[in-house]
Amino acid sequence: MDTDNFGKENDIFIYDRSRADLSGIDEVLEFSDTNITVSCKSGNISIDGSSLKISSFDSESGRLSVTGQLDSVIYFGEAPRDKKTKRRIFG
Repeated sequence: MDTDNFGKENDIFIYDRSRADLSGIDEVLEFSDTNITVSCKSGNISIDGSSLKISSFDSESGRLSVTGQLDSVIYFGEAPRDKKTKRRIFG
């Protein structure tokens, strides 16, 4: 995982269900022409569709562009927890 991007805000912009631009992406976990799964500070993101392609990914800036027919975008998994925040809240 690229720790330089860790903790950056995550944004998703979808254009006419044919292109998506994402920011705050830590790494691409898996990809095929029907699914692209990435990780970010909020957990993982799964993009499902058809004819999906990663048109660009810059691991330093955390920017990802995807083209194809986008059918769904789903967040899943838990965001990493900051133990210091937990301590401040509970102790």
